[in-house]
Amino acid sequence: MRIRVAVAIACAFLLLCAGPARAQLDTATVIGTITDAQAAVLPGVTITARNVSTGFVRSGVTDGVGRFRLPALQPGEYEFRAELNGFGTVTRQGVTLTAGAEAVINVEMKPASVQETVTVRARSPVSSRR
Repeated sequence: MRIRVAVAIACAFLLLCAGPARAQLDTATVIGTITDAQAAVLPGVTITARNVSTGFVRSGVTDGVGRFRLPALQPGEYEFRAELNGFGTVTRQGVTLTAGAEAVINVEMKPASVQETVTVRARSPVSSRR
């Protein structure tokens, strides 16, 4: 009987301590998945978070299944950029992070528009007057 009471008290103590410990987190984490227009995951995407008011920047790269994780971000308003060669850059502005939050930002990227540059290098014919 004494063992059951001791176990019950220990469990109650752990439950009471778990709540305040979570509340003491002073940073946020952002996770997400980056895909293309056909919902295929995109590995190797650089995702950058910039705190608008402080200028603090943290970057990460998506893994083999298109997931990323940016931990330990101070609370505040952020701008997120996703960049990958061959795709247009995607920017998300006005994302507000709060202390202890785990925000999910999923991004769909579209192929970059094709830009063609034609450079012509030729010599003009030399005319001779005789």
